[in-house]
Amino acid sequence: MTTYTIRPETSDDAPAIGQLHRAAFETGYEAQLVEDLRANRSVWEPGVSRVAVGQSGQILAHALLTRCWVGSVPVLALAPVAVAPTHQKQGIGSELTRSVLSAAREKALQLNEPACVLVLGHPVFYNALGFEQSRFHGIKTSMEVPAEAFMVLNLNPAFDLPSGEVIYPAEFGLSEDDDL
Repeated sequence: MTTYTIRPETSDDAPAIGQLHRAAFETGYEAQLVEDLRANRSVWEPGVSRVAVGQSGQILAHALLTRCWVGSVPVLALAPVAVAPTHQKQGIGSELTRSVLSAAREKALQLNEPACVLVLGHPVFYNALGFEQSRFHGIKTSMEVPAEAFMVLNLNPAFDLPSGEVIYPAEFGLSEDDDL
C-alpha cells in the first residue's frame, strides 16, 4: 500500500500537477484546463483543491474544485480529478475526493454560505460519496450527457440546492453545441 499525505495544492505544485494530468489522461486537455482555471481568479477557489503526495514528495493525485453557476447562483465544479497511472485502484482518488469535498464543506459552513458540487463522472463512484443525479434537483445542462453521470452534492444542508441550467467557465471550452 502506498503511503501518502493529502494537503491543499500550492503554486509550487503547478508543474508536477501538469505532469500528473498529462500522464493520467490521453490528451493534454486536462493539464491545460487546470492551468487555465487556476489563472482565472473569478473561478479559482483558493484552499479547497488538494493533492496526494507520496513519501518522496511526488504528486500522486490531484482534485480541482472551481466556480461555475447554476443560473446566477455560484456553485462548484469537481473537475478534473487525476491519479498517477501507477497508483490507480488503491483508494487514493476516493480519499482525495473526500478531502476536497470536506474542505469545501468546511469553508461553506464557516462562511454560512450555500454550497454544492457538480460532477460529470462514474455514477457508482460518486453515488458512494453522496452525489445524486442533478436532474432530480432541477439542475440541467444543455449538453448531451448521460443523466446518471451528471450529479450534484449539497455541502451545506442549511440551504436548498439551486435549480436551472449550469454555466461552466469559458476555460472548459464547452458551448451549448458541444458534447462532454
